[in-house]
Amino acid sequence: MKPSDYQEDNKAARPRFTPGKISTLRPDEVFVFGSNLKGMHGGGAALAAWRHFGAKLGQGVGLQGQSYAIPTMQGGPETIRPYVDEFIDFARQHRELVFYVTRIGCGIAGFRDEEIAPLFAQAVELDNVILPRSFFEVITRPSRTDPCTLTHAHGITKTLADVLAALNEEKHFTGLEEAFAALEKYFDRFRTSGDDVAFLAIRILYNELAAAESGGLFRGGVLDAEALRRRIFDADIFTDACDKAHLSYCKERVCNLIAYLNAFRRYTSAEQIRADMDKLEVTRFNHCGPNIEPYFFSLLSCNNQISFFYFCLRECWGELTSGEMLDNEKLMEVMFNRHERGIRKYGLENVLQHDYEYHPCHGIYFPKKMGTGPAYVRLADRRYTRACEDGRGPSSYDSEFFCATQLLEEDERYQQTGYYTWVPKTDYSLPVFSRGMLSFDSDEEKRQFIENELKKAED
Repeated sequence: MKPSDYQEDNKAARPRFTPGKISTLRPDEVFVFGSNLKGMHGGGAALAAWRHFGAKLGQGVGLQGQSYAIPTMQGGPETIRPYVDEFIDFARQHRELVFYVTRIGCGIAGFRDEEIAPLFAQAVELDNVILPRSFFEVITRPSRTDPCTLTHAHGITKTLADVLAALNEEKHFTGLEEAFAALEKYFDRFRTSGDDVAFLAIRILYNELAAAESGGLFRGGVLDAEALRRRIFDADIFTDACDKAHLSYCKERVCNLIAYLNAFRRYTSAEQIRADMDKLEVTRFNHCGPNIEPYFFSLLSCNNQISFFYFCLRECWGELTSGEMLDNEKLMEVMFNRHERGIRKYGLENVLQHDYEYHPCHGIYFPKKMGTGPAYVRLADRRYTRACEDGRGPSSYDSEFFCATQLLEEDERYQQTGYYTWVPKTDYSLPVFSRGMLSFDSDEEKRQFIENELKKAED
């Protein structure tokens, strides 16, 4: 190993990146490996963890001896993220330990570094977490995409539920129509009186961009979209629960958009971001007077998703009430928590098999009982993304991708080869778009796709 691959701490030199093979550990070091939920440590790094570092058979998650297990065999990357987040929190709380993260998920589980490495983006800032060189290079690569782009943790359905729960604290709804009328009235405020909440999301964004150059948001001269996201979500200024829920949605929308665009715009200054936000009319709405629908942050313009949410409430209403009144705990349990808990315990593919029905005409997995989970789109083997709230396609298609097309049409680095397809002309490190941002299993597969598209455009 080269001298440059080592970093110094106050006790001894440690490698800057996780070594390819680890056979011994110091007393304060922990071996982080990919496992399965049943804790059957039968091969790869898991076998090494069991033989040498105290991993226990039957324990698939967390600290065990001088090892830490992160399940990777239960579904796609979105099912691994919660366990990685738990690990990062654990590492933050145990600064006395040093964690060597192996290439979890990239062996027997069959994932690529580009799929797993972004899950560890926040670990780069921790001096007691040592990552594989390949993970570090993916995370710090200028053209990387924010791994949260397709998750939409504060998406339309969750936002509607959060606002409804906040309204219920005051009004104690006893009927579906009453509850939904109050929800519509809350959002109608932004049409008639101005969207002061979305305005504050933009103000938070611009405040962070104003301090971007001096605040470490441009790594290697290129925007760190994940760091910007953390800054924006750390700025919390509301006490009203309804407005706080809507603010989270507005933050999510703008953060997802910037991360998506950054994959090919490769922003090097705050001015470039502001210029694109203006060009795409993200900031074109009134914060103190009537608004004309639609505008970027408006939920009232999402008629399909609102109707979908109403349908879900109607389907589940009997399970959501206690003593004939809407119960907020049951609302969150039935519509969100139970599904997420199932994924964590059994894996997404098992949940889809048990609780979902596949509709081949649309290529969508719908929950057997609407309202008990999101719809899913299968991207590839063992890889899924949540569909938009009414279940008609990947969640990025109608928003981030639509905005990106307006910029791609004027980008001289790209060639449009189909109605919804753009490929880079010469710089093949740029992403490929075809009804969304495409992923490839190898650089060779990506190169072949680009060349075929360019040849088709010539013909």
